[in-house]
Amino acid sequence: MKRVFTYMFVVCSTFFSTCSIAKDIITYPWIGDDKYLYEDYYYSLLKLSLEKSVDKFGSFQLVKYEKPMNQGRAVGLVKNNKYINVMWTMTSATRELQLQPIRVPLLKGLGGCRLFIIRKGEQSRFDKLTSESELKNMVAGQGDDWPDTQILRENDFRVMTGSSYNGVFEMLIRDRFDYFPRALHEPWSEILSYDSLEVEKRFLLEYPSPYYFFVNKSNMRLHDRIAYGLEKAMQDGSFNTFFNNHPVTNNILSKVNFANRTVYSLQNPLLSAESLKAFNDSKYSSVCR
Repeated sequence: MKRVFTYMFVVCSTFFSTCSIAKDIITYPWIGDDKYLYEDYYYSLLKLSLEKSVDKFGSFQLVKYEKPMNQGRAVGLVKNNKYINVMWTMTSATRELQLQPIRVPLLKGLGGCRLFIIRKGEQSRFDKLTSESELKNMVAGQGDDWPDTQILRENDFRVMTGSSYNGVFEMLIRDRFDYFPRALHEPWSEILSYDSLEVEKRFLLEYPSPYYFFVNKSNMRLHDRIAYGLEKAMQDGSFNTFFNNHPVTNNILSKVNFANRTVYSLQNPLLSAESLKAFNDSKYSSVCR
């Protein structure tokens, strides 16, 4: 009897010990190139939110998936609970039907402030434009599976798409379209990789389009963990500190030169009622202007 008791004690001790060191494994996607700092922005903010949630949810491990992928594939994998269990992207009503959003705007609205990347030497073409209709007659470049593509088309902009992220840059370089709208924080690091490209100086498009973390619909533990961590970071000021000091967002507004830009406001018919409300109610709704 004593041996049986001892055996059960050891088994129970081992079980509870194993439980106590169990950790959440969070696997995230990547686009195939680590040279763009804004990917580090999302990764680092995710890491911050997970660190802030250790007191309630325990330890964690962040793992980058071994193979690169585009947005559409990442959405499909999270939806089907395969290989990755979190991603970051601009939201849409369709994506919120497929995945579970954590409705905290990760960029404080920067995602809906769109500057253009253009070919060097072509600023004069844009300087001659005098109206939104003239801009609409030019052709914008976007990705096949990006929500922005449909938003631009719904607002009567002409759009040509590419199947891969890096491919869109190559299409611009090869004169397949005229300009590449990018979120406010994106073009500055992107043009460093292309000597023939620059940031256009006169125009800016704006529309409500928060970027969220997304998880599988059934993974409410991870949803609650990230939401808890982000809320805690907002309350203790560490989100603001992160935003103000990360290389992607540090002094970002000073680079834009709003005073000399013409701003065109667009409608976003893809935004769900829930996200529009969350966006408008959030203290991190928009810093576009």
